[in-house]
Formats: sequence, C-alpha cells, structure tokens
Amino acid sequence: MTTRTKEFDYDGRTLNVTATFDSGEWRVRVLENGNPANQIVYSVSGLTEFDARMSLGVDCVSSLIEIAEKDFVVWSDWLKREQEGARREIGSE
Repeated sequence: MTTRTKEFDYDGRTLNVTATFDSGEWRVRVLENGNPANQIVYSVSGLTEFDARMSLGVDCVSSLIEIAEKDFVVWSDWLKREQEGARREIGSE
C-alpha cells in the first residue's frame, strides 16, 4: 500500500490529507489524529491517474490532496458561520 500525506493547520488544529493507493485506486481524505475529519472521500483509479500523468502531465493525486484541503477549510468556515448565526438567532428570541 502506498501513502502520501500533507499536513496543514486550521483553526488551531493539525490535520493531514492522506492519499492511499490500494486495490488499484487512490483514496484521499482529511484526517485528524488518524480519524476522518469529515465524511468526504475523493478517489481516482490508478489507471486514470497514470494516464493523466503520462499524457497530460497532470498529477491527479496531488490535485485531489489540494482540493481536499481547500474543501475542508471552506466547509469548516461555512459551518462555523452557520453555527454563529444560529446562536445569534437563539439569543434574540
């Protein structure tokens, strides 16, 4: 099994985007302390990744790692705003 990992910090938390190649497929997800930080899993087949790299020079796994990190930050920021708005609404009732 092949693994690639990128660490990043968000809101005082240290997270890892981990890409694992197993059974002919790359699976990418965001982890915190080894546990999924959300329910989103990104994937690309090994054959598609190889074809994209050889014919287009595109590293699909690196791209999915970057997308997973950015999506996590955008989703977390949105969730934080929604929770703050709900608290304000409850406090004004």
